[in-house]
Amino acid sequence: AHFTTLNMEVMPCESLFLGRECMLGGEVTDSVISAYAQGGFSPSVDDISPDHIGVELAYMGWLVGAELEATDDNEPKIAARCVELQRQFLDNHLLRWLGAMVASVEETKDDTDHGIYYIYALRAAHKLAVDHLKLISPRDLSTEGVWSLPETGELLTKENTGLREIAQFLVTPSHAGAFISRAHIQALGRAGNLPRGFGPRRQILTTLLRTGVDYSQIDEVVTGLTSLFGGWQAELRKQDCAHNGPWIGRIEETMGILGQMGSAIREDV
Repeated sequence: AHFTTLNMEVMPCESLFLGRECMLGGEVTDSVISAYAQGGFSPSVDDISPDHIGVELAYMGWLVGAELEATDDNEPKIAARCVELQRQFLDNHLLRWLGAMVASVEETKDDTDHGIYYIYALRAAHKLAVDHLKLISPRDLSTEGVWSLPETGELLTKENTGLREIAQFLVTPSHAGAFISRAHIQALGRAGNLPRGFGPRRQILTTLLRTGVDYSQIDEVVTGLTSLFGGWQAELRKQDCAHNGPWIGRIEETMGILGQMGSAIREDV
């Protein structure tokens, strides 16, 4: 269940959620590594991306441990620095994407004991992170203006926008506002008994959109996608985390795009 949910379906890495291309590495990962360096944290990441959720949580544990040691050693300046690094990492990294990942895994988990265990663990990690930030940095955070996702432009007004481009937009979390997994796409296809093929998420979603048009079921596909995004938005609101504001707003924009998508796809084919 762990490998399926957190590797095959929703890989828990910051760069996949916040990066413009939904790819491991790049500027997002470099920024995470830079944050680790500020805290003197040098994790062994030979078999895992440095921005993996496990490594980011380990860094938070490292900082809290360093803070406690400094307090015990009567080093208030060092302890205060550790607290500031915790605040910066929660504000600038962990809380910008953890809620979105929890929402995505919530919709992907299987019904086995293991699947339920993982979502409970992720929920607990997210709540702990939210509560810890409130503890070390008590301030009034509105749900807007905390940070922002990358600008995407007007997808449907571009002359070269086709099924492939629409699919790429939808499978890029920083553009669409949520992480659509293979399981989500396959479930949409099964609901309408539509072919969707194999391959990367963009490829199978492109196939699903095209067969939806060919089989006159594009309205059902778009309705299913809208329902998925609506579920993610509801989950993000339920988390009551100010850092979720940009995700909630982006999903609202995506659902507006989905409202126009049927006619746009038909014009393309």
